[in-house]
Amino acid sequence: MNRSNARLRAYRRKKAVARKANAGRPSRAAAVPRTPKKLLERMGAPMLARLARTEEAGDDTHVYEVVRERPAPSESKAAHTTPRRTKQRAASSRSTRTGTRRATGELRAPRAQVARTSAPERREEPESGLAKLTHGDRVLFPRTGLTKADVFAYYREVAPLLVPILTDRPISVQQWPAGIAAPGFFRHELSGTPSWVPTLSVRHVEKSLRHVNVNGEEPLLWLANQSALTLHMWLSHAPKLSQPDFLAMDLDPGKGGWSDVVTVALALRELLEEQGLEGYPKTSGKRGLHVLIPLAPGHTYAKVQAHANALAQALEARLGDLATTVRGIEARKGRLYLDAGQNARGKTVVAPYSLRAREAAPFSAPLKWSEVTRRLDPARFNLRTLKKRLDAVGDLFAPALKHPRRLPD
Repeated sequence: MNRSNARLRAYRRKKAVARKANAGRPSRAAAVPRTPKKLLERMGAPMLARLARTEEAGDDTHVYEVVRERPAPSESKAAHTTPRRTKQRAASSRSTRTGTRRATGELRAPRAQVARTSAPERREEPESGLAKLTHGDRVLFPRTGLTKADVFAYYREVAPLLVPILTDRPISVQQWPAGIAAPGFFRHELSGTPSWVPTLSVRHVEKSLRHVNVNGEEPLLWLANQSALTLHMWLSHAPKLSQPDFLAMDLDPGKGGWSDVVTVALALRELLEEQGLEGYPKTSGKRGLHVLIPLAPGHTYAKVQAHANALAQALEARLGDLATTVRGIEARKGRLYLDAGQNARGKTVVAPYSLRAREAAPFSAPLKWSEVTRRLDPARFNLRTLKKRLDAVGDLFAPALKHPRRLPD
């Protein structure tokens, strides 16, 4: 026993001496060379880099430690430890899969692999063309889940109808880059417009601005990728911006809602027919109705504005209990507002087929006069129902571009 205790004490003294001798030496981990991060990225397995940010005393230069890590056991190695019964089951499973492969002539990937390699449902960009879709999965309409890709696809679908309306016509846009739940922006001129997007230089009161010229599908899709949901168009087009080719009447409902809109719209149609004019109704995309009257070349904004005011006053005289030309909301006393004020140079109206920033993404839908009834729900015309609508009625606004009229003297 005494000899054992003596050997134990001698062993402990030897270890203590060794610890004192190694006290000033760096540890094994500290002796590992430090290497910049870029070099680490070039190094392959088995030298896996675990980056440890360190700061030396008196120096805030960041360095990275290289630590050798052991790779995880391979599947083949793990298979050697599999119990015999498990091996038999695995062999049976392999034979079954092999039989399936031989029977169908297909080599199926595991389910997880299929999920990783399957094509996405939506394309991030069109197959051809200059306008590219980016961040297509961004949700712009939160409650309905409609995304930027949905808006992009909508404007591609409607481009053949909308481009003839907007070509050479200055437009302003409302953008909602973060979705309609966040604040939007109203812009005449967009920053970052690429060189291939055509523009119209228009002189405003204080300066000239470049408006996007939607003279083809590509500019329209570029706007869609900028989350420009709503397009507001001038009533004239280049090169004769001083000569409007539309007169616009905006029926903005009060407490009477859509029922009052229908009553006033039908009365407006009668007035126009008495004057030899034809109006083309369209939903505003919200609660109201727009009626656009196509005009032959040669009209001035002053003449068009005066005629629009006269129409509004005539409707007010007939339907004063339902409609008013008074602009103030409180002074309207719940009546429908007859808005003729958009018939001036630089004023705009929402373009036919333009989307609006409301849930379900309604659009400004051209109508037949026979559809302007109290049974109509304007909300039925939205991004998801566009194709069904066009299949049913076609382009109801196209005749407005072909049959302009002159205002009576």
